Amino acid sequence: MNEEVRALVNEGLFYDNLLKLVDLCDARFDTNPSVYGSLSHIFQKLSDEYDGQAILTERFETIRRALQAPMHNLLIAVEEDDPHIIDRLDDVWRAFRGVLY
Repeated sequence: MNEEVRALVNEGLFYDNLLKLVDLCDARFDTNPSVYGSLSHIFQKLSDEYDGQAILTERFETIRRALQAPMHNLLIAVEEDDPHIIDRLDDVWRAFRGVLY
């Protein structure tokens, strides 16, 4: 179920991928509101920052390094129905907060 979301996250948080990810997470919202609502919000905030334009490579890499692994781990936890999903979600939020301006 999360394969497409995971693939796009692993491919990179590029503007076009972010827009797709918002739609995918919104479509999955009812299956796990905490996870997919959070991810949708984060992807939307990042797409707003990119605003359809290029961002500095350094900024993109900072975002990628901070968010890619925690998001991947969260999505794996959801697939495996891991009892520590909230911990993985907290990791994503901490990473996101770390890259906010």
